Amino acid sequence: MLETWLPEPVAQGRATPREEVIDRIVRRYLSVVSYASLPQIERLLEILCPQVEEAVIRLQEEGLIERDVMIDGLPGRWVVRRDPPISRAL
Repeated sequence: MLETWLPEPVAQGRATPREEVIDRIVRRYLSVVSYASLPQIERLLEILCPQVEEAVIRLQEEGLIERDVMIDGLPGRWVVRRDPPISRAL
């Protein structure tokens, strides 16, 4: 039904590499929640840890997140979204 209604977006989605899809979802998720543990991201995506870990590494290399961050008052280590620099344009 969706393919009939929106054939081009469905075709684009199917042509998008899995790694890119995982990166996009993790990036979007962290833009909403700001931080999450790897197990939380794994449960969200229902995929195995190595794929989540690879996505987190790619996003950290892009400077979009920090991983293995300790947050005061929370146990464990976290994946944290890095905020873009604030523009000081007048």
